[in-house]
Amino acid sequence: QLLAKIQPFCSTLTAEEVKDTMMPALKKYLLRSPEIALMCASCIMQALSLDLSPFAQELGKSFASSLKSKDDGTRADANKAILALCKGATQYEAIEGLLKQLFGVLNGSEGKITMATHKISILSSIGDLTTANMQGSGFAKLSVIATELMVKFLESEAHEGTLVFALEILSRWGQ
Repeated sequence: QLLAKIQPFCSTLTAEEVKDTMMPALKKYLLRSPEIALMCASCIMQALSLDLSPFAQELGKSFASSLKSKDDGTRADANKAILALCKGATQYEAIEGLLKQLFGVLNGSEGKITMATHKISILSSIGDLTTANMQGSGFAKLSVIATELMVKFLESEAHEGTLVFALEILSRWGQ
């Protein structure tokens, strides 16, 4: 509730102020205590009234790493943070970068993921990218990329529950 009170302040910030002041502190906080910082990050991103596309790659990397946390709450907060980030980003390139980062983590770029719950967290965020506020024909292009990447994942996945969930997420990209 306290974080909801920062909305009037955050809505007045410019992209330059966010880049120069808020981003360095947020990145440092995400490294030190991601389980707390993720909750704050999603509230801050929801409160900002500017395009988050320039910050998507930097923040996306931290958020994606937290999707494979052992702590359920941390994974849930990372999902919320990615959702807030993709809803605040409007540029195709930013969302494409997030999509590729998430699939990279899912496919083992940060170490092999063996837990189905971790894979499902990442897949859930991949599905959340369908809610991005992209301009123009970006969604159609991203759907093709998401489908290609998902098919590669499906070819190597053996866990039935994960396969079913991945197919549900794939269907969101086809709508």
